[in-house]
Amino acid sequence: MWIPSQAGMAFELYRMLKRILVLLTIFALLSSVSNVSASLYDELKSNLDEQERLKGLIKETQQKERTLASQISYMNNQMRLTQLRIEEAETKIKQLGEQIEQLNGDIGLLSEKVLRLEESRNQIATISAQRVRASHESSYVQPFEYLLDSRGFGNLITKFHYLSVVRQQDVRLLKQMKETQESYLEQKQLLSDKKVQVENLRGQVTKEKANLEYRKKELAIQKKDKENLLSITKNDEANYQRLLEQIQNEFRSIQNALASQGTKIGSVKKGDKIAIEGNNGCVWPKPTPQDPTAGSHLHFGLRVNGKAVDPIPYLNSGELGWPQVNPIITQGFGENYSLYMSLFGIPGHDAIDMTVEYGAPIFAAADGEAMLYTDPGCGSGPGKGLIIDHGNGMKTIYWHIQ
Repeated sequence: MWIPSQAGMAFELYRMLKRILVLLTIFALLSSVSNVSASLYDELKSNLDEQERLKGLIKETQQKERTLASQISYMNNQMRLTQLRIEEAETKIKQLGEQIEQLNGDIGLLSEKVLRLEESRNQIATISAQRVRASHESSYVQPFEYLLDSRGFGNLITKFHYLSVVRQQDVRLLKQMKETQESYLEQKQLLSDKKVQVENLRGQVTKEKANLEYRKKELAIQKKDKENLLSITKNDEANYQRLLEQIQNEFRSIQNALASQGTKIGSVKKGDKIAIEGNNGCVWPKPTPQDPTAGSHLHFGLRVNGKAVDPIPYLNSGELGWPQVNPIITQGFGENYSLYMSLFGIPGHDAIDMTVEYGAPIFAAADGEAMLYTDPGCGSGPGKGLIIDHGNGMKTIYWHIQ
């Protein structure tokens, strides 16, 4: 009979819609729960708070009188700060890993839900089409059919009643089917969004790992700087003050030379002998009557558009010629970061120090116009250096020459 058939289809549609709504509710609940460890957030917050405290201590140290003790304190705090930044990067990598794991779980669950929604949607479409056809066939009934019905006029009233109820159900079903279709599309979009999130998080992991490696190298350099300082000064305050004076005066001399015209020597060609290695001005160790050649070295710097840059890549590529033959590098570019940062706010030694021997020849690194500069100096007499302007914003510096 028609009524049980139509009622059965209506029941089946309601059952399927209810199942879909339950699935959506479960997924919504699962998606709203974050599995990223609260302990990691607490750990990161504590780390960042400690970093701020250390930054304050470092700033205070920089404002104090320069002593070996304050410099060691500065270095220790810098190393601790770098260690905290390493731990910060490690914590962020863990956090990102947990987020990726959670998203992958959501993606798996969401993929299953989308598949079920698609299957249910197709089934609903089939049943709904049957319902529409059945409703259409039942909507037109000849009056004489009811008169000929053996159960009489009462059955006629019952059929019209059921037909009205079913049509009301059809309206509700159509509305729920529309909502189901919209939910299906929303879940598909959410699935796509989560996949994009995973790729973005993986990109962040790559950046944090690179940051982690950088911080580890930075810490190794800081530890080496501290060892060098203690080795040079022999943990003695007087030695530290002499070293401090040498560094400050050398830096001042070169800055003054760069700002002045100096004494013009004239044009030089790449490879021309321009001076010999000496130990004038502020050098370490200080020359003495017993060791008059002590501290002999060449301070070789490169400025490009006014900025100090590492000369090594230019020397290795051949763009610049080596100013000495087979020298020994005694201090590289960027070394002793903490000392130079605390003194001048620059990221380490802004040149390279090299030596062959006292009196060894020094050559022009490239064609240019040379200028001689001298200053009052300290320790071993007036400081003396050359600056060659190579054009295009490039200058080379040769200091402690004879």
